[in-house]
Amino acid sequence: EDALLENITAIRSEQEKKYQENAERYQNYEEKNNTKIKMAEVGAVNDSEYAFMLAADMLRLKCYGDSRVLRELHLKGIGKEDAEDALQRAYDEFADDIPDEAGRIRQIIEAKRISLDDEAAKRKIINALIRLGYDYGDIKTELKLFED
Repeated sequence: EDALLENITAIRSEQEKKYQENAERYQNYEEKNNTKIKMAEVGAVNDSEYAFMLAADMLRLKCYGDSRVLRELHLKGIGKEDAEDALQRAYDEFADDIPDEAGRIRQIIEAKRISLDDEAAKRKIINALIRLGYDYGDIKTELKLFED
């Protein structure tokens, strides 16, 4: 009976500890969110500029496809409209540096220097391009142009 009472007490104290941790985590979240709102109000946080810089880097340096750029921006907490605006702004401001998606697909295929006769290598490049955020149909179209 004493062992059962000790187990119940241990479980209850463990539950109380978890409740306290969750309450602290929620309070920290609220404080961070309030701070972000206050900073945005005074102009210290500029999500659209931040989103633009990220989008431009992802397009120019990482050669991500548009869908991957949008997904990554979403994961960084940037809203859909801001992300789409940032992507369009990156294309507009770096028109000379950033080719369209088909052009970036061609660049990546050329850089890989694979034999398109080898099905395993072809599958590898297709999978890599899909992970980078390119559309399967666009990839197949560009591969057909390389094969011809």
